[in-house]
Amino acid sequence: MKIEFSYFKYLSRLYFIHFCGIIAVGLGFYYGLEFVLSTIYLVIIFFEIKNLPVKSFLHNAAYYFSWQGLALFCSFLLIGAHSGNFFIDNAVFILQYWSTPIYPWMTLFSNAGGAYAFSYYALISWPWVSVPVFFGIVYRNKIISAFNMIVKKITIFP
Repeated sequence: MKIEFSYFKYLSRLYFIHFCGIIAVGLGFYYGLEFVLSTIYLVIIFFEIKNLPVKSFLHNAAYYFSWQGLALFCSFLLIGAHSGNFFIDNAVFILQYWSTPIYPWMTLFSNAGGAYAFSYYALISWPWVSVPVFFGIVYRNKIISAFNMIVKKITIFP
């Protein structure tokens, strides 16, 4: 796979938006604007992902895993974690820091009835849930056209 300049351009834009979102939402906690700033971050990221060039699946997977690879790795460590390793013990902190722009929405429910708060389970599952969301946004036109084709075949009346 040939790496083009546009790959680094789009990836640097995603990182810039993400780090600005971390700073903005982090400061928003102090002023009580975390939900507003988190929503603005999600809207901006949606339009940025929507404007990614639709190329091969591997090319778009490289975008996603270059952008959210750290969160997936930390989440994977926490799913099968055994305490004692320095990185595993700090993976929750790294994942919380990386997920700061969306963390206010994870804290809406205080308890999931388990040993940990709901936000802990949402924090671990978010990187895995965001994979189909990312590819659903990137391939939205193909998904919609496939859905329309299925509906036309199922329709009783032409």
